[in-house]
Amino acid sequence: MVQMSGLQQNYQVPLAAVKKVLYSGVAANIFGRMIKVLGGPTDFLEYVTDYLPQTLLIIPVSAPYGHIAVLV
Repeated sequence: MVQMSGLQQNYQVPLAAVKKVLYSGVAANIFGRMIKVLGGPTDFLEYVTDYLPQTLLIIPVSAPYGHIAVLV
């Protein structure tokens, strides 16, 4: 999205930043705080499978060609 918006010509720079916050746990920490502030469980990240059990039905959905820029 950053590349498509014209803010960055090379997707590698923002991709590296995204990977950094995902793999370091920063994004998960912020997400957990968001859930807490919105009134959700404070232990959501520790027990995510208890709060969000797996569905019995999985249907793959493909995007049309050209709409996916980068998969992380």
